[in-house]
This record gives sequence, structure tokens and C-alpha cells, in this order.
Amino acid sequence: MIGILEALTPTVILILSALITVPVVALIRRGDNRHISLLILWVVIPFILVGVSLINLSREYYRMAGETPFINVSLVGGVGAALSSSFLIDAVSVYMASVYLIMGLVSCIYGVLHVGMDDELSGRYFALMFMVLGSVIAATFSGDLLTLFIFWEASAAGSCFLIMYGRKAESIEASLKYLVMIIIASGFIVFGLSIIYGIVGSLNFWAVREALLSITDKRLLVAAFAFVACGYAIETAVVPFHMWLPDAYTAAPPSSAAFLSAIVDQASYYVFMRVLVYILTPPLILNWTFALGVFSALTMTVGNLFALAQSDVKRMIS
Repeated sequence: MIGILEALTPTVILILSALITVPVVALIRRGDNRHISLLILWVVIPFILVGVSLINLSREYYRMAGETPFINVSLVGGVGAALSSSFLIDAVSVYMASVYLIMGLVSCIYGVLHVGMDDELSGRYFALMFMVLGSVIAATFSGDLLTLFIFWEASAAGSCFLIMYGRKAESIEASLKYLVMIIIASGFIVFGLSIIYGIVGSLNFWAVREALLSITDKRLLVAAFAFVACGYAIETAVVPFHMWLPDAYTAAPPSSAAFLSAIVDQASYYVFMRVLVYILTPPLILNWTFALGVFSALTMTVGNLFALAQSDVKRMIS
């Protein structure tokens, strides 16, 4: 049986690891044996624990998959509870969380090799990596728009500090640009969520989906989801909201750029599609799948054209 504890276990492990990483890394740095392998071992241990929890979660899900295609668990109340954090477990979320875990492990090991033992802030750096990954996995399993927003913004805030870790003028400038874009995007998302909650009375994916089927005049809800989509499009760097991304990646340390491109960027696409495709399926309101295809093609085309003129590798990839 999958409950709220099983759904939150991966995130809890990573957040607790983030809290104790700073003193642990400080002890490793001050010890007589300051070998880099000890730091790698400490970074790997939380990933092993999270991997075990995801394996158990996937086994429970596929054991129950014959009864329901998804499992929705809430902290308080049922699916339609007004303000209760809920988590949605299905094949897509389990798969994506596993992908993020593998990419996070590779990125963190690369971060250890790049940052090393000499920097006194290295413990905080790895703690931020754990926090961002834990928030991304929680956002992946989110079953309501409010929980998704909270955990996604937490990962965005951590990403801002990962960009700033270089402590250079361009890193600070790029992180401030990123922070400004996050604030603007959050304003759009919160405005859209307030309209949705005012109409539906809940932000749960399933409750909103059912309300869309029963409400005859959907124009205000379409406008609300347009604001939400616009906010997530800014954070996803979809064209034409992409201008902040090259500066952020170019100024970020190589390990931060690798971590953000491997996890945060890929998760942002998942979040964007989760909101539009899962809730607003084409028969309900609009052909959101077609709209996503158009913006995806536009983003790939513009990105590749601008990349041809770049000489910096990180800027070209971004």
C-alpha cells in the first residue's frame, strides 16, 4: 500500500542529507585523511537510499497498477480537499524520478571532482545539490498545483545559488537575472492559481480536471491556465522567454551548469507538460499537445540557429 510516507521518502532523505552535509563535509576537510574518496562516498550514500525507496515505490505501484493507472495520496482529506498537499504516483512520475536520480548522481560526482576539498563552501554547495534534487523529485510526484508550485520554486531558488557559487561578477549578475525571471514567472503562476482556486475550490489535479468537465463556461479557466503556462514557460526558457538562460549557464561553474542542464531543465519540461497535458487534455478545452509541439519546434529552431554563432561551449549548449 502506497501512502504519503512512501511518496515523501525520497525527498525526505535528500533534504535530511542536505541538512547534515555541511558539518559532515567540514569534518572530512579537517580530518587527517582528506581523501576525495570520502567525500564521494558521502555524496553517493543518499543516492543509494533514495534509489532503494524508489524501487520499493515502483514495486508497490506496479503491484497496484491493475486496479488504477495512478495513485493519489493526500496529507489531509481526499482528492477534492481544498488545501491539502497531494502526491500523484504513476508510471511517468516514477520513471522521471528515477531518471533525475541517475543524472543527479553523475552530476554530483562530477561536482565533487570539480569543486574538490579545498573550497570551504563545498559543503554548502553539495547541500544545495541535494536540496534541489529533492525538491525536483517532490515536484515530479506532486498531485496538486500548489504543492507543485512550492517544490518547484524551492528548486529554482536553490538553482540560483548554484549559479552564484562561482562568486565572480558575471556569476552574481547571471544569478540575479535568473532570480528576477523566477519572481516574474511566480507572479504569473500565483495569479493563475488564485483564479483556478476561486472557481474550482481546489488545486488538486483530479479535482480541477473533473471541474473542467462539468463547467460550461470555461473561458476564465482557460485564461487562468494561460497565466500558469506563461509562468512555467518563462522558467522553462521556452522561446521567446529564453534570453536569461545563456547568461546563466555561461556564468555558472561547469559542475553547476551540468547539474542544472541535466536535472532542472529536463524537470521543467516535465512540469510544463504535466500541467497542460495531464489536466487539460485536448478533448477538454484546447489542443494543448499541438501548442506544445509548436513551441517546442520554435524553441529548438531558434536555439540551434543562435548556437551556430557561439564560440563558448557552455553558451552554445544553453
